[in-house]
Amino acid sequence: MSKLGSMTIVAACSAFLAACGNGQESGEAAANAVAPNATAEQKAKSETLSAGLSKSHAKLVEAFKAAGLDGTLSGSAPYTLFAPSDEALSKVSGGVPQDKAALGNILTAHMVPGAVTVADLRRAIDRDGKAELATVGGGTLIFTRSGDAIVVKGGNSEARIAGDESTYANGVVHGVDAVLNPA
Repeated sequence: MSKLGSMTIVAACSAFLAACGNGQESGEAAANAVAPNATAEQKAKSETLSAGLSKSHAKLVEAFKAAGLDGTLSGSAPYTLFAPSDEALSKVSGGVPQDKAALGNILTAHMVPGAVTVADLRRAIDRDGKAELATVGGGTLIFTRSGDAIVVKGGNSEARIAGDESTYANGVVHGVDAVLNPA
């Protein structure tokens, strides 16, 4: 048997065994499995939202854990997260809520189902003048343009998409410069 054929069988068996496992670690390990010679972009795309966020949004990851939503970030369903920076979270008047339900409402106001890129948002805005996306929390985010910037309105708040988007195995992250409050 060729070396490539052996590697394919080993990879298939590993994926099968991971899928049969009961623990979240098995599924996450399978999602994070990457060839040793993978490019940086391939490695990033194999990480889950949770692993990717932990590098640049420490306070946000802590908030997801406190709200009991950290499993959502490491699950298999794709989400797009409009992630407030640690600086934006530190500017929240009165601080980030300690109440688990209130914190969960704020966090799910920053998430939409599926993988949505900046290019997707720009096409929709250029075509319709705005883009509207339903959040996981039951609200609506409205996207418009201000010059080259994409502005997102959620509830009674507004933020701008800041920085590059990051793509992961289970979704996309866009940094935003402010916390969005649910209506």
